[in-house]
Amino acid sequence: MPINFLKKTRFAVLMTALLNEPFLVFYGLLPFILRKSLGASAFQIALLTMLKPAVAVFSFYWSSKIIKRKDRLRANLVYAGLFAFLPFLFFPGFNNIWFIILAAAFSQLFLRASIPAWMEILRINLNSSLRTRF
Repeated sequence: MPINFLKKTRFAVLMTALLNEPFLVFYGLLPFILRKSLGASAFQIALLTMLKPAVAVFSFYWSSKIIKRKDRLRANLVYAGLFAFLPFLFFPGFNNIWFIILAAAFSQLFLRASIPAWMEILRINLNSSLRTRF
């Protein structure tokens, strides 16, 4: 196992975790933002809460492509990251509750869909003792 792969993999995991953290905090506060600022109903808040486990079923279809194509792992991560966060770039321009709920569904879908690619990258680039510590 070349040390170069270990350093690159460790750096990628660390930077991804650090860059995703502000969004995860925002997503945790999203029900409160929707209720206080936009006046979302209890049904809309319940729908937002229900989306996180529900989109796990659909994320399988995105991540099923990497089972046959190991050379597309990096592209899968990049595209899933772009599609997860792209709708939230338009967040300040829209005051529509349904747009924000849809954007949250897309983000949860693609964040969940990128997990198998991360697991495969860790399996390829790290030996078993390092994987258990990671």
